Amino acid sequence: MKSRDLIATAATALKANPLRSILTTLGIVIGCGSVIAMAAIGAGAEARITEMIDRMGSNLIMVLPGSGISRGASMGGESKQSLTQRDVDGIREEAQYVAQISGSISSSVQIIAAGKNWRTRTSGVEKGYLAINKWVIELGREISEEEYALGRKVVVLGASVSKNIFDDQDPIGSTVRINRIPFTVIGVLEAKGQGFGGRDLDDETFVPLKTMRQRLAGKKRGRSGHIQRMHIEASSAETLTETEREVEQILRRLHEIKEGDKDDFRIRNLAQMVTTRTDTIRTMTLLLASVAAISLLVGGIGIMNIMLVTVTERTREIGLRMALGAKRSQIRWQFLTESVILSLSGGTIGVGLGFGASYFLQGIDFIEIIHQPRAIGLAVLVSMGVGIVFGFYPAHRASLMTPVEALRSD
Repeated sequence: MKSRDLIATAATALKANPLRSILTTLGIVIGCGSVIAMAAIGAGAEARITEMIDRMGSNLIMVLPGSGISRGASMGGESKQSLTQRDVDGIREEAQYVAQISGSISSSVQIIAAGKNWRTRTSGVEKGYLAINKWVIELGREISEEEYALGRKVVVLGASVSKNIFDDQDPIGSTVRINRIPFTVIGVLEAKGQGFGGRDLDDETFVPLKTMRQRLAGKKRGRSGHIQRMHIEASSAETLTETEREVEQILRRLHEIKEGDKDDFRIRNLAQMVTTRTDTIRTMTLLLASVAAISLLVGGIGIMNIMLVTVTERTREIGLRMALGAKRSQIRWQFLTESVILSLSGGTIGVGLGFGASYFLQGIDFIEIIHQPRAIGLAVLVSMGVGIVFGFYPAHRASLMTPVEALRSD
């Protein structure tokens, strides 16, 4: 029997029980759909991490305040004002592995200009902050050393802020009011896009730290010398661990923390942040892989079960074909072809389902989807393999029948 005849015969047999055929393929559909979604999520996660490292640099370290205690209860991270300008200056002067460092204070502000207003975040920063965090000036210029030192009322806008206030017009030289205080726009940053949790990294503005303290941060935070964060660039990615250890030792000495006592600050580097997010995505990917494996196993068992039932139901047909001269190999191939058609049909539907699920998951902030063409081939090969593996026994069992025994069957 030719391959074309085998396929036609198998397809006709499967059409005789369409509902049974559809239900039999459900496990394969879910399994292959999970393979497609898993590959897309994994590729997206890898691309996101690579992009994040390119945007932020692999040698970035952040120092955050520790947790405050109120009436015996922890108030959470960054609730204690434990970092000061003295700490920043101390690290700048003493640390050997620190290339650049900047303290920062941030606050939510209202910006008004050109008849429009926009709620955003303004950060008071020191020289080097933009370079440490891989910000690139697209229009205008950076804040000068003199403007940092004297606390001038100048501001650098993020791309989203510039777009929402000035549309496509050039804002350089324009005056904006930040919390009703006039500032001159001297620069616009190149767009970075989304960060962790889907936050718009471009929805931010930057002013000199001294200006922030004097004009925007309020008396309590502005005059106290406290800072919210330190942004540190290690001399290289290879010295990241040494830089962390060095910063920790300097801060513990400046804060007079005794040996064995807990730090009142936290040190985080990009590798730690990326690892945390990668672990989350890896867990989800492994979950999908488990679902795919279980679904394919269940689907394969379902195919084997249905094919065994089919062999029993079609015993007389098998006997008649063998009496007319059909060989055992032809009987085996007929039922094996039916099994493969069932699994391939399920795999094809699963590919479509996987693409649909991927587009749905793309709406979740921390998930990025990149479709992998090779995943389609993998899904098809896996579904074919399931059909062959789980269809072989029923097909072999059908081929072992003798014409006389088969024709006697009710």
